Amino acid sequence: PPTTTPRVCDPSDPRPTTSSTRTSRPMPVERTFVLLKPDAVQRGLTFEVSERFEKRGLTLAACRMQQPPQGTLEKHCEALKGSAGYDAYLAFLTAGPVVAQVWEGADAVAAAVATVGDADPVRAANGTIRGDLAVDPARNLVDCAASKAEAARSIALWFKPDELMGGAGAPDLLRLPRPRGPGGGHGRRGR
Repeated sequence: PPTTTPRVCDPSDPRPTTSSTRTSRPMPVERTFVLLKPDAVQRGLTFEVSERFEKRGLTLAACRMQQPPQGTLEKHCEALKGSAGYDAYLAFLTAGPVVAQVWEGADAVAAAVATVGDADPVRAANGTIRGDLAVDPARNLVDCAASKAEAARSIALWFKPDELMGGAGAPDLLRLPRPRGPGGGHGRRGR
C-alpha cells in the first residue's frame, strides 16, 4: 500500500495536509449569541469563559461589556415573561455589568450550547463552563442562544450590523503568506 509521508504544516502552502481535507466540504459560518452574566464578571471569569469558546474553535465576532438598559434586558428575557422567576432574573441581570458576545464558526449554536452545559451546574457535565465553574442554578455565569432564530434575534438586539467582525468574507489568517523581511521575517535586522 502507498505510504504518506507526514509533512510540517506550512500556512503559505495551499495544499491540504491530509487526504480527508480534500473531500470535506467547508461548513457554513454560523453566528451565535452569548451573554456573560454579572456573576461571571464579578468573579473575574470573563476571559476564562471566553477562552472556552475559543478552544472550541469559535471566533469572536463582537464583544461589549456594559450595564444594559432595562428595556434591552426585558426584550432579551421576553420568553421568560410571566414565569415565576422573571422579576428576580431581571434584577440579577441589572445587578452589575454583563458581557455580550457574538461567536461564529461551523455549527456555532450547537457548539456554544455544548460548551456552556446544563442550566443546573450540578447536572452539567464536567468540562462545560457551568459544570466546572458554577455552583448555583440561579447564578450559572452565562446564557447562550439555543437556536439559530434565537441567536439572530439576540445579536440584532445587542449589536448593530457594523459592530460585527469576521464572517464568510473575512480572510483566513492561516492561509495568508508569512511576512518576509530582514532578520528572518520578523521585521528586525539580524544580530
